[in-house]
Amino acid sequence: MSRVEVSSKVRTFTSIAVANTAISYLANYQVGSLLTIPGALRQSNRTGLLISASLVDSTITKNPFSLMLFRAAPTISSTNGTLVNISATEMRSKFCGFFDIGSSDWQQLSACSVASVNNLGVSVDSADAINYSLYALLIAQATFSYSSANALNLSLTIVQDG
Repeated sequence: MSRVEVSSKVRTFTSIAVANTAISYLANYQVGSLLTIPGALRQSNRTGLLISASLVDSTITKNPFSLMLFRAAPTISSTNGTLVNISATEMRSKFCGFFDIGSSDWQQLSACSVASVNNLGVSVDSADAINYSLYALLIAQATFSYSSANALNLSLTIVQDG
């Protein structure tokens, strides 16, 4: 069993803004646009393990979401606030992981709500040999509305292989 070099292989990507707008979302609707996380897998074989994810919601809500992860940017026919539409071909070739952030994962504070999902163990890889990017799409899992835009920020912690 190999040791993980913590200083060089554990990377946390913070404050990834999810560009949602002040609209209503239904279950399975896309929230914001496709997120690009450059350098997420900056090791020789471009693989890693997503170990935790956090979401900060400045509107102080506890909405459930799913996060889909992709090794390459998929062609998405949907847009913010519409039913997610990605072809089966794109999913087969580019999808690499998925997890939920449920209503019970949230802690409501006075200025925001925070959710943290730990011990995920989601294996991820990147097809991007230049920027080592990982791509993500946030999906609503219930009906809710936002009264202000850009209310969400995502953080991911990844152990990079290499």
